[in-house]
Amino acid sequence: MKEVQARQDGREVTGSYGGYPFRGKPVLLKDTDDPADLLQFNTEVHVRRFDLQDPADLTKYEEICQMVADSRAEISYENIEFITAQANWVVLLRWIESWYSAKAEQAKEQKK
Repeated sequence: MKEVQARQDGREVTGSYGGYPFRGKPVLLKDTDDPADLLQFNTEVHVRRFDLQDPADLTKYEEICQMVADSRAEISYENIEFITAQANWVVLLRWIESWYSAKAEQAKEQKK
């Protein structure tokens, strides 16, 4: 992911900002701008149980693990259990996605 891109008229925030992904249209930060006025830090918490014998669950679990590896999410709780009667692994997972977006876009989303 690209960090903030320097431009003659300021810095364009595109792929990431402050170590977190940036979602949405790029934001131009001028040297006189306070980033807190233009950027919104967002978090979203997810909780899900994964049955690792189910191909769809295994795929989704792998996707989340890749998000963590790419620093796009953090695991805040994980319990892995082997169910002997089913000879199967089950995972209870809580993860948090964090990202920046433009405050103007955030306001538009809240109006919907």
